[in-house]
Amino acid sequence: MTSDRAVLSALIVDDEAPARAELRFQLEQIPAVRVVGEASTAKEALELIRAVGHDVVFLDVALPGPDGMVLAEQLRRATPEPAIVFVTAYDSYAVDAFRLQAADYLLKPVVPERLAAAVSRVRGRREPVAGEAGPPAQRRFVAGHLENRTVPVAVSDVLYCETVQKHVEMVVVGGERYLVRETLQDLEQSLPPDLFLRCHRGGLVNLLHVADIRPFFHGTYTIRLDNGDEVPVSRRLVRSLKQALHL
Repeated sequence: MTSDRAVLSALIVDDEAPARAELRFQLEQIPAVRVVGEASTAKEALELIRAVGHDVVFLDVALPGPDGMVLAEQLRRATPEPAIVFVTAYDSYAVDAFRLQAADYLLKPVVPERLAAAVSRVRGRREPVAGEAGPPAQRRFVAGHLENRTVPVAVSDVLYCETVQKHVEMVVVGGERYLVRETLQDLEQSLPPDLFLRCHRGGLVNLLHVADIRPFFHGTYTIRLDNGDEVPVSRRLVRSLKQALHL
């Protein structure tokens, strides 16, 4: 049985009443979440959040007036900041959602298993409540080495890591390239799995910095990062990339 302290209070934001009703029905089947409000516009949602506060907001992108992306930006400045789960008919906003550090991105019609997984992910991001074991603390820095210097690089600033000959190099925001004294496998296991994806045998890419992906040849793809660098995606890992970005 789920204790009251472990139950997530949820707000549904969607301008279509049938869509809100369907999502509420599905959420009511999940003991770990309780819907405490609904809104049809960003303005209504902000008023509710300021008055009540919510642990998680299930947010459509297409709203009258300011859209869901604008609202998500505003919610990132809220105290306390609610988790965001986008629930939308559009798959073209997935990269933007990851940039906003959304907990998940669900496509309509919502599959109950995916909704349950999104709720589980939100709970995993929260601070542990009394009597519950919390998830391990996420790694915040990667040590980069250049000549006689060691530079702590914030995880969010890592663009990608790749194996070069017998060592790993890390490219960061700004274009600097550092040596990393860890294996690519060690990095893959310690970096946030919802943000970092193995794109080929010797490469690990930060999804927050993906500008677009393009088909290349023989089933392979190329990722273009927001700094202009291009990273190959092996045919075997294309499906994982598309699933991670909900494409």
